[in-house]
Parts: sequence; structure tokens; C-alpha cells
Amino acid sequence: MKAILTDLLAIIGVVLNGLPQGLLALTFGFASVPTALAFFVGAVGNTITQSVAPISFQAETITYAGTAGKDRSERCTMIFIGGVIMALIGVFGLLTKIVNFVGEDVAYGMMAGVGIILVKAAIDMIKSDAISGGVSLAAALITYYFTKASANTLVYTIVILHCQCIFQQREIQHCRRG
Repeated sequence: MKAILTDLLAIIGVVLNGLPQGLLALTFGFASVPTALAFFVGAVGNTITQSVAPISFQAETITYAGTAGKDRSERCTMIFIGGVIMALIGVFGLLTKIVNFVGEDVAYGMMAGVGIILVKAAIDMIKSDAISGGVSLAAALITYYFTKASANTLVYTIVILHCQCIFQQREIQHCRRG
């Protein structure tokens, strides 16, 4: 029963995670319809191949392309080339071999690098909107503190953050009306 609950939370988290990533993509000048179509193609491809890999807009890729790319064309080119490389790695079944070759230490280092990029984005968010950014940071830290012993800490953090964002969005809309 616990595994089913964890799987359901992961599903909810992945779906909720895709929405703000789509909005993030829009802020960097990516078009919503082509992005949605690519998401749909990925979902169909994973259904056909019965892949269990979660599909998302990959916030770290969007953030990097959005900050490193000079204009929309360059950003789209960066995303496209990255997608082609990953597609080739997947077609030839090299992902597991590459991960095994580089070892856990390098993989952990890469994840830490992604974390640094996302932390920079979070700091920028706090600078631009102190209340929303601060509440999001506090929610993430509190969730991590209470769930750090669990293997599902990331799932819990994503679900809590998205619930917090939805609640905060409603409060903002309520304040604007009243």
C-alpha cells in the first residue's frame, strides 16, 4: 500500500512539475504550442516503448538555455541539439553504459551541478519576489528536514512545493479581487 501511495504522489508531482516548467519556458521565449506538442510526442513514445522515465520540460535545461542563449533562436538550437544527442544515446541503448562508465561519483557531481544551477534560479526568484521566493524556499527546507530519512524525499518536496504554489497563487488572486 505504501508503494502505491508513493507512486501516486510521484505521478501527481511529475504532472504538477510540468506546469511551472512550461511557464518557465515561456518566460525565456519558448513557444507554448511546439513545447506542448513535443511533450505529447514524448508521452506517446514512452507509452509505445513502455518506458518508465518521467517526461518533463527539464527545468535545468530550460534555465541553462534561457540564461546562456542570447536569443530565442540560439536557445531553441541548444535544446534541439541536446534532444538529438539524448535521442541517439537512447536509440543505441547507451545511457546505462555511460552512467556505469562515469561512475557514481561523477553522476553525483553532475546532479550537484544541476542543483547549483537551480539554486541560482531560486536566489534570483527570491530577489525578484521576496515573499513568493521566501515561502517556496521555506517550504522546501521544512519538507526536506522532515523527510530526509526517506528515499522519497524528492517526491515529497515536489508535491509540497506545488501544493504551496497553487495555494499561494489562489491567495494572490484573492487579494487582487478584494
